[in-house]
Amino acid sequence: MHRQTKIGLATFVGAALMASVAISGQAAELRFEHVMNIGSEGSGQGQFKYIEDFAFSKEGHLLVTDAANSNVQVFDKDGKFLTLWGKTGSGPGELKTPAGIATDRHDNVYVTEIGNDRVQVFDKDGKFLTMWGKKGSGNGEFGNLHGSIVDKETGWVYVADTANNRIQVFKPAPDVGSN
Repeated sequence: MHRQTKIGLATFVGAALMASVAISGQAAELRFEHVMNIGSEGSGQGQFKYIEDFAFSKEGHLLVTDAANSNVQVFDKDGKFLTLWGKTGSGPGELKTPAGIATDRHDNVYVTEIGNDRVQVFDKDGKFLTMWGKKGSGNGEFGNLHGSIVDKETGWVYVADTANNRIQVFKPAPDVGSN
């Protein structure tokens, strides 16, 4: 199965990192050079208060969840701010402490929310599509929801349900993602 791979932000934008690996019996030095910073501190466009996670769209756009500003921000591959969506709330399309973010093969965006204990799905432009979940410990209920990964082949969604010490797995209904 091909799953979306997620790495920590510190790994992504971290300064020079050195590692040694064995290649054909010889030690080779891997070097990484700092390229750019994306965003700054604040509440405006291209600014963050508390980055939780990020993912990439098919177009190579960087999608970032900001838990404190309750939004998702989108940047191009050069780090230029493109758009943001979400505002604090509990209605469809509103976010409360968004955490995990992932994309599927149709470029739909899955956002997990710590504050609303649910998963919301948006299209690539931030238009609300659907949501599920509520606070609790039963199937489809969450406690302190964090990361998520979407299997691009099957469309299955894996959600880290932190307070319930489990990963919940969901598969799409037959008519989901048929666009």
